[in-house]
Amino acid sequence: MSQDGHSPVKVYLLVFLWLGIFTAVTVAASYLHLPAAKAIALALVIATLKATIVGLFFMHLKAEGKVILGFLALTALLGLGLVFLPTLDTIGHEWAVPGSIPAVPAVHTQQQQDDINAGKTPVEEGHGDAPAGGHAHAK
Repeated sequence: MSQDGHSPVKVYLLVFLWLGIFTAVTVAASYLHLPAAKAIALALVIATLKATIVGLFFMHLKAEGKVILGFLALTALLGLGLVFLPTLDTIGHEWAVPGSIPAVPAVHTQQQQDDINAGKTPVEEGHGDAPAGGHAHAK
């Protein structure tokens, strides 16, 4: 018997059942045809629930002290920071360093976008007549 009065086999079977349920929910969610952002968010929520169950029961974090759980929470926050840190580059230009190259692609005119869609290479201003290999030379 475990400390809380449940047999380990019964606890592990219950964990197995919940992991199976969450896996079935994940598969069912894939048939909802959600937009990509919502599908990813839902999948991450379900995966987080499954990871929490595994951590609590199989890694025995349920019985750990507050210090270990505090380090675990700090690690999770730092991990989330590393995941979301690159998104700061797409928030807006108000944080941009003057003179830096923006990570967000430049906005094209309709003509430039049509050229790109047609497979033509966009031409920079002032270089419209230059051959593909370099500068135009006068003969």
